[in-house]
Amino acid sequence: MQLMGRALTDIRKVQNMLEMQSPGQTEAIKLQREAGDLVWQVIQSMQQSQQQSQ
Repeated sequence: MQLMGRALTDIRKVQNMLEMQSPGQTEAIKLQREAGDLVWQVIQSMQQSQQQSQ
């Protein structure tokens, strides 16, 4: 779970860098956003699974 959190943090950092330094790279920004959203969904799913197994 920690690795997924770190991955999400790194994805969001790159997304933010793109938005600040290369705002015209709309497709790259969109892909970063989608990747971050996907990782976030996986983290939430993992947390729900852990809560249900307790």
